[in-house]
Amino acid sequence: MSLVTELCNKLNITEEQAQGAAGLALNLLKGKLADADFAKVLKAVPEAPELQGAAPDTGLVGALAGLAGKFGGQKAEGLGDLAQLAAGFAKLNISRETLAQFAPVVIEFLSKKGGAGLKDVLLQALK
Repeated sequence: MSLVTELCNKLNITEEQAQGAAGLALNLLKGKLADADFAKVLKAVPEAPELQGAAPDTGLVGALAGLAGKFGGQKAEGLGDLAQLAAGFAKLNISRETLAQFAPVVIEFLSKKGGAGLKDVLLQALK
């Protein structure tokens, strides 16, 4: 089963929404993980490059969130990441309630496909 199929099934969203949301998550992970760790994600999700391209542009909100994260310390970085995801989800017409369920589904999927150690790496990166 693919990540997109998993997101569609568990979150009751369309394939287009799942592709964009997965792309947002993968882009976020690429910026947070070491190259070797992101390579494990790519192995678990071979369609990752296409999904990353499907992520909506979060525009000014995403840029401001990213800046706040870079200059505001670790807590602000986490809030910046959440703001970027929220902006992208809004463009995809995905509810806040679904956003709250999104990360656990992605982490569970990647853990199953990428091995036990990947879950710890993901949780550490998303702190």
